[in-house]
Amino acid sequence: MYEGGVSGDVPVPAFKNLLRRMLKGRIHMTAAISAAVAEDIINNRLVMLDHITIIHNGVDAEHFCPSVNWTPRPIVGAAGRLVRRKGFDMLLRAIEQIAKRRPDVRLILAGDGPDRPRLEKLALELGLADKVEFKGELADMPAFLQGLGVFAFPAFKDGFGLTLVEAMSCGIPSVAFQSGGVAEIIRSGENGLLVPWGDVDALAGAIERVLADDEFARCLSSRARRSVMDRFSLRGMTRAYGSVYREVIAKGMTICDDEFVLAPPKDGRGIVLLVDYEEQFYSSVRRLGAGMNVHLLRQGFERAGYQMVVRRFSSIDFRREQFKGWHVLYCSSEDRDLRYKGYIEDVLLGLTLRGAILVPGFFLFRAHHNKVMMEILRDVTPCEDLKTIRSRVYGSYEDYVVAPPGLDGGLVIKPAEGANSKGILLADGPTQTERAARRVSRSFHPVDALKDLIKRWIRYGYAGRSNRRRKFVIQNYIPGLTHDYKVLVYAGQFYVLLRKNRPGDFRASGSGLFEWPDSLPDGLLNTAERVHQALGSPFTSMDMAFDGSRVHILEVQCLHFGTYTLEKSPGYHVRDGGQWRWVAGRSILEEEVVRSVAAFIEADRPGLTEG
Repeated sequence: MYEGGVSGDVPVPAFKNLLRRMLKGRIHMTAAISAAVAEDIINNRLVMLDHITIIHNGVDAEHFCPSVNWTPRPIVGAAGRLVRRKGFDMLLRAIEQIAKRRPDVRLILAGDGPDRPRLEKLALELGLADKVEFKGELADMPAFLQGLGVFAFPAFKDGFGLTLVEAMSCGIPSVAFQSGGVAEIIRSGENGLLVPWGDVDALAGAIERVLADDEFARCLSSRARRSVMDRFSLRGMTRAYGSVYREVIAKGMTICDDEFVLAPPKDGRGIVLLVDYEEQFYSSVRRLGAGMNVHLLRQGFERAGYQMVVRRFSSIDFRREQFKGWHVLYCSSEDRDLRYKGYIEDVLLGLTLRGAILVPGFFLFRAHHNKVMMEILRDVTPCEDLKTIRSRVYGSYEDYVVAPPGLDGGLVIKPAEGANSKGILLADGPTQTERAARRVSRSFHPVDALKDLIKRWIRYGYAGRSNRRRKFVIQNYIPGLTHDYKVLVYAGQFYVLLRKNRPGDFRASGSGLFEWPDSLPDGLLNTAERVHQALGSPFTSMDMAFDGSRVHILEVQCLHFGTYTLEKSPGYHVRDGGQWRWVAGRSILEEEVVRSVAAFIEADRPGLTEG
């Protein structure tokens, strides 16, 4: 188990290099206590991503339990080793602010360490001598926690935050800086409150908010306890370690169950996860070329009550195996000319003939890295929000000549393949459009051209093949846009990233000019919600724009899309009644995939072609 600190507490370079040499090829699995710690391991290249799993620390929920007599009270507590990175000096400054408005507030610090004399001196300088109590080491932590009204956790980039989880297990409303692994524990506004790291004013405001609203404090208390029982129990932690040990002993370095011959799943709760020839599934931004952590996906689905089998596409035995009742999760591919994607397509069609339930459905797979199919889905999907963009699709330049688009104003011409706006052109008027169509449809190959030349010479009337038969899309241009929005939807959680246009360009995708927006255009999330529901997918990625009066869906994907917007986002939006609410906190990609797929299966939502 790796519990090292993150970004700041890493080994010195020489020691890291020594560790790399010592561990290379020897580690079958590393258990990190949080995604933040796992990311630190990956960034320091100590272990490969495929050999890391995340197992959060668990607490004994029977030992750390709520007091039957607990009521909100103006007592703030914190616990931990008294060292600078724990941030207790900032907590003292926050208490100084609160005390000016709430003279009854008290702070109790549990723990000892080399920074205690400095903190005691600071408390005196801030005039808090009668409001701060240094308890030192305590033998009975549950009793200490049960006596608090608010627990504060001001640490800087802690790997996890065990004392925070202990306080939450006792049902104590908690406030913390959004840093390190803490953002994986608290979902702000739901089971606690998160504030930007180092913002003393925000920390004071969050603590005071809990102290001032007894009903809100009780709500946080019950949700905190419930979240620990669901995600951070000692029993859950031991089960996760047991699963990892059994998996490593049984399979060693591989993640696949290729020797497993499928039988009907128990109670219809079976998931086959298909990985490619590199044992990769989907994508992640943890490192270049990384896929999701399959071990985390397996743990998550097993916790949700599903039997999960991991297979390579190439291991499917279509003669012996039946897939009726199995839900199949799969990845796609974006290699040149979509060669491997064509192979995946064959396997998926074979699986449907064997009774498999593809998640997402096959037509959504077909639209991946294929803007022609994407635009066809736009036209056939019963959702008016998709219709604000008009488009025509073509298989060759000759198709365009016969049937020009007939669209007014500026036009955007897109090759069917490609990402990050590669190859996308803007045209104004018939002449520019014709030139752009010739350019994006170009498919010239010297060998094919030579063969055609010979055939024309020896065969009278031979017409030859077009040298411009790459399929492409033409759609209306929305003028005046300076940015767009990338919106990812995972089971009711909406992650939004603002992407500015490239300098002097109309394209935002691939610009790298990102912001996490403080406010969103009216209707953006409502539109995203309706489109997501219409497509019938557990998760959706949308490129969206707002022209000042209406929202437009520029592009949409339902698998194998980039996950930066989720993995780096400081929070997400959820619908709360008739309103949208922001929830601060870090999301773990694999957990959200599991949650989305499980919710999709349980709801038995129809796919796009199932009505």
